[in-house]
Amino acid sequence: MRSITTLAAGAGFFFVTLALFVQGVLPALVPESRAREVTRAVRTDLGDVSWVRYPTPEYTALQHAGRAVYIREGCWYCHSQYVRPVAGEDRRWGPVSEPGEYAWDLPHLLSTRRIGPDLSRVGLKYGDDWHYAHHFDPRLVVPDSIMPSFKWLYTQIRLPVTKAEGGLALPASPELRPYFTMKADVSIPLYPNPAGLTFVPPPADDRWPLDGTPVIDLKGFGDQPPALTGVTLVLPSLDVVGLVKYVQKLGTNRGAWREVFEPQAVSVSVMTIPTSADFLELGRFVYR
Repeated sequence: MRSITTLAAGAGFFFVTLALFVQGVLPALVPESRAREVTRAVRTDLGDVSWVRYPTPEYTALQHAGRAVYIREGCWYCHSQYVRPVAGEDRRWGPVSEPGEYAWDLPHLLSTRRIGPDLSRVGLKYGDDWHYAHHFDPRLVVPDSIMPSFKWLYTQIRLPVTKAEGGLALPASPELRPYFTMKADVSIPLYPNPAGLTFVPPPADDRWPLDGTPVIDLKGFGDQPPALTGVTLVLPSLDVVGLVKYVQKLGTNRGAWREVFEPQAVSVSVMTIPTSADFLELGRFVYR
């Protein structure tokens, strides 16, 4: 009995040591683990797209802060950051990931599940405004999304509106002072949705306040503007500003790769789905 216990303890120690070596020591010995260059698609003076080796730039301070928010909020639970060389993933997400893309990532956020889409190539696919709306309420931009909202990363201010020449106006109030300088000769147009929800873009330097006076713009509704009595201003915190900056950085190290790859969202499937009667009957049987 004692010999079996000793054998089991020895085997356990061996496999734990082996796991530490394979997971911790061996990767550091592989030359690729220290790579800080990636293959980048660049457009030449002749208009062609060429692939060249290019150093990977480090994250800015704000992108680093946004990455910390990405980790804190658990985004990596549902989103991977690794395009694998299998199952034609490059046709959906873009070029296969390279070691140099993770040169400045610690810890790595490869993840193991894709409840949401892979984010390796999401940078600059959408505008900043799309991301601010998406993190506030994903259903605003993707109706079928199962992603949770992150409304605690925003400040919401409900304000009444008054009728003014040419439309609606926001009267000066103490709630606006931290976010607008209220400079009279500079107008900052805001575009509410039919319910009065109004996203306020952050300043160019990512620091409040915006230099000007907010003005409600309803021109997008044409001759049928909503009858609003108030609006809800949605103002992103520095946390979500950094998060958007980080997400917009993902994949941009690979340059103009979208110009040589198929769109990530194709309108026609690359698969042919049989429509024969026997196949449909089999499907009904399996469904039941």
